[in-house]
Amino acid sequence: MSWKTRAATMFKTCLDCRAGERVFSAAMSTCFFLVISTFWILKPLKKTAFIGQFDEAGVNLLSWHVSASEAELVAKILNMVVAFAAVVVFTWLARRYQRQWLVHIFSVFFIACFIASPSSHGASRPRRRAARAARPGPRRRSRSRRGSSCHLPDGGES
Repeated sequence: MSWKTRAATMFKTCLDCRAGERVFSAAMSTCFFLVISTFWILKPLKKTAFIGQFDEAGVNLLSWHVSASEAELVAKILNMVVAFAAVVVFTWLARRYQRQWLVHIFSVFFIACFIASPSSHGASRPRRRAARAARPGPRRRSRSRRGSSCHLPDGGES
C-alpha cells in the first residue's frame, strides 16, 4: 500500500461523518479549538497576575511562608487535589441520580457558590485599595505641563 493510499484512508477515517453530522461536527470542532486557544492565551496572563499579586509579601500557609513562585506550585498541586475530589463527587452523583437531576444539583451548587463568594458582592475591592493606601513609600508623581493635575495609578492625584 502506498503512502498516498494510507493518507487517503486516514483522512477518510478521521472525517467519517454522515451528511447530517458535518455541520454539527464542524461547530463542535470550532468550539473546542476556541476554548483551547483561549486557555493558551490566558495561561501566561494568569501566571503573571498570580505572581504579581503575591510577589512582595509572599504567602503564609499555616506556619509555612512561601514566595510567589512557590505558591504557584502549591496552587497547582491543590488544583489537582480539588479536581480529583470533584471527579469522585461527580462520579458518585452520576451513579446515584439521573441526568436531569444532575443539572439541577449543579445549578444550585454554582448559584450558591456565586452568591457566597466575596468577589460577587464587591467586598474584595475595598480591601485592595485599603492595602495600597496603607503601603508606605513615596508617591509617584508624573511631570505635567502648566500645573494640570494627573491621575496616579493608585487612585490619587498629583
